[in-house]
Amino acid sequence: MELLVEGIVEERELSQYEIERNKPMPSFNHGKLQMRIGFEMMSKYSNRFDIVSEPTLQMLERPRVPDLAFFDVKASDWFDDETEITEVPHGVIEILSPSQSEQELINKFPPYFDLGVKTVWLVVPIFQTIYVFDAPRSYQTFTITNPMLKDTILDVELDLNKVFA
Repeated sequence: MELLVEGIVEERELSQYEIERNKPMPSFNHGKLQMRIGFEMMSKYSNRFDIVSEPTLQMLERPRVPDLAFFDVKASDWFDDETEITEVPHGVIEILSPSQSEQELINKFPPYFDLGVKTVWLVVPIFQTIYVFDAPRSYQTFTITNPMLKDTILDVELDLNKVFA
């Protein structure tokens, strides 16, 4: 990864986290939003979904690690954990990190949909906006001025005033 500072290009060494997950190191706001979205969704929909933070999805040409994913609820087996998940999630959430571009994340969406993921959310922290995609080029936009996110595919609602408070 290159960093351009006043005409000087500096190479930045990727962390082990970035290498393993093929994604940038999350920031404070990124982590805060990940927890808030997960908390709000678990508070309302834990009877319908297991909401998992950073699962490694192994069914694509290369592993993908979304920030959050929605799976069918299943009994927890704390003695037999999975590190590589082959179950297709109903939905995934990607949160834009400061070092990423929107295009970088949007390029991840077609493989998710080809796999059978029904909905993909793109969270853009700086604009307090969440885009809910139901196909690679089809989405709805929700902001704090339109704060009640409604994902009609998953049949869930999320109050962005609680997420971006």
